Amino acid sequence: MRSIRAAGCVLAFHLATLAILAQAAKPAPGDQDIPITALHPNGSCISLTSRSLQFFDDQEPQSIKAMTPTPQLPIRYVILAQTSKSMKAHGKLVDAAITAAFGFVLQILRPEADLAMFATFDEKYSLVQPLSADIKVLRQAAEKPLAKAGGSAIYDALAETSAYVAKEAKGGSYRLVLILITNAEDNASRLTPEQAFGLATYYGATVYALVVPPPDRLITVTPSTDGKVTIDLDYLKARRFASQTGGLIFYLDEKSNYTQIFNSIRQALLCGYVLRYQPPKIDPSLDPLGVHFLRALIPNDPEALLYLPPAYRPPPQNAADTSAH
Repeated sequence: MRSIRAAGCVLAFHLATLAILAQAAKPAPGDQDIPITALHPNGSCISLTSRSLQFFDDQEPQSIKAMTPTPQLPIRYVILAQTSKSMKAHGKLVDAAITAAFGFVLQILRPEADLAMFATFDEKYSLVQPLSADIKVLRQAAEKPLAKAGGSAIYDALAETSAYVAKEAKGGSYRLVLILITNAEDNASRLTPEQAFGLATYYGATVYALVVPPPDRLITVTPSTDGKVTIDLDYLKARRFASQTGGLIFYLDEKSNYTQIFNSIRQALLCGYVLRYQPPKIDPSLDPLGVHFLRALIPNDPEALLYLPPAYRPPPQNAADTSAH
């Protein structure tokens, strides 16, 4: 039954290619695209329209210009893997997760519409394989040996990857699916988590995090100057990668069922949309960071499960803005 359901999901994506080739409308200047997933409590898809959904930016209702199902959009698949020294303790688990992620992407990718890429990071970011639709090239990227050394700059890598995909889109429409393989450790980022999530969601990223156990058994204890002790559960805080981007999180171990994990991701994409609207102007004297806080609901379905980023933050005006997203 599971294999039949999975095959049906793959078929649904491939059948939607005709709609993609008819071309989704490019965003107008100033438009913002927001990924959203809509599920019934039993996991089945909710059919969304611009009329059935109420959408708010900073508590103000917004007019929805378009609501495009994910299968009708070009999809950009990113496999982003942490290769810092702290990942050595679970090297086999990391390698298995990367292999499973590539298996999923290569199965579902539509070469006539979609692109995929592979990047890694320790304290530096490395674009192992740029965006490509060439299955052979992507398979070769999956087989490259990866050294595991150095620190970890996960937040910088998240923002850099999302900006790269947006730049390559050249203003066109897309859905960005970012499969992150990490232990959630960060000790080298220049960006704060809030900055990274704000930029990633501005560029349309939805993160599906595959989290391996860190080597220090989850807990870092930090004494402060006032005598109090802070317990930092980075492993558990990895939930932010999903909650701040509207994605999903999976904690891995040697018994993880990757078929089940990627079927869940596939179902989320099948039930996904990209919502387009014209954001209201923010007075910089009131909010110099320009953060947009988002909320959505379906008035006629209070039990609906809606997954969307709670906020996004445009890049600074002096930074290169690469997309209308």
